[in-house]
Amino acid sequence: IGNSVVGCHVDGSGDDGINIGGDSPASENNTVTGNVVENCTNDGIHVSDNSEGTSVLGNTCFNNGYGIGLFNAKRVAISGNVLRNNTNRGIHTPSGNCTNVSISGNSITGGLRGINIDAGRNFSIVGNVVDAPSDYGIVVSGPDDVTVVGNQVRDGCSNSAIFLSGTEDTTVVGNSVDACGGDG
Repeated sequence: IGNSVVGCHVDGSGDDGINIGGDSPASENNTVTGNVVENCTNDGIHVSDNSEGTSVLGNTCFNNGYGIGLFNAKRVAISGNVLRNNTNRGIHTPSGNCTNVSISGNSITGGLRGINIDAGRNFSIVGNVVDAPSDYGIVVSGPDDVTVVGNQVRDGCSNSAIFLSGTEDTTVVGNSVDACGGDG
């Protein structure tokens, strides 16, 4: 049956604004939709601890430490979210074994990095718009089997708009980079 977090407003949490997790037993078939999360110390929305089958759709996260974070999550769809002025990263997987993750159609503005994928396998990063990150636009550092297609990275980027490191079986096709200060 699953869990739903719909239409909530979270302001000023000392950790994550919304956290879908629990590994004993893991949360399954979760929906996080239409929420507004702001001013949280860590992730606006966090999906973790072997959660499986989670959809994070149409949320707005701003002025948090991070927008949306994943740790040990499986079969996750992150789509149609608006992430603005989150201090560090718009969407990130700092560690853990995330698998089968789709990141599509999100609008990410400001912050240090737009999308930063450090752990896992089988990611699809498609059709996102990353505006004015100060450091990197999209980073894939470590996971294998990643597709980066049709994204736009605009303005900012003191380093690279799209950066790959330590990854295998990764495809980067049809992305556009405009007015970034570092490498394309």
